[in-house]
Amino acid sequence: VLSVLEELFLSIFDGLNASCQTELAAIAKQYPFAPLRYSRPALRLRYSEAVQLLRQHGPEIGAAQVAALEAETAAAAAAGDTERARELEFVTADARAHLATVAGHKDDEDLSTKDEKLLGAVVGMVKVGASIYKGRCSCRIGWGEKLLGAVMGLVKVDAPE
Repeated sequence: VLSVLEELFLSIFDGLNASCQTELAAIAKQYPFAPLRYSRPALRLRYSEAVQLLRQHGPEIGAAQVAALEAETAAAAAAGDTERARELEFVTADARAHLATVAGHKDDEDLSTKDEKLLGAVVGMVKVGASIYKGRCSCRIGWGEKLLGAVMGLVKVDAPE
């Protein structure tokens, strides 16, 4: 079953990269993102290995994400975009609160969505140098979610020029 799912997702990613460049460019114009990178075959981790990676590297990588958010908040405030600065302050506080729980994650504890996104960043940086979760913060929406939202009509994307 894992092999079938792996091939399914890798085929979807290959297809998006090959057939949806116009749509990806339109999304990137409004929501900048790094190109999707992934490994073939996909990395497989046991749950215990994933939790260990999260505990070991999550606080450091998450702290870098929080620092990037703080810089983005300061830039928004300096530009006079108070609404964006307030939004980023909330996101930053949420990310900080989440990071406080990461190092103490128990082996048998379920992973939250924030844990999973941070784990994606950890695996990308530590294990394979490629990541599905390329956003700067584990609490942000990635390009895959944006593309899916655009396709479903949930995210407004301007037409490319």
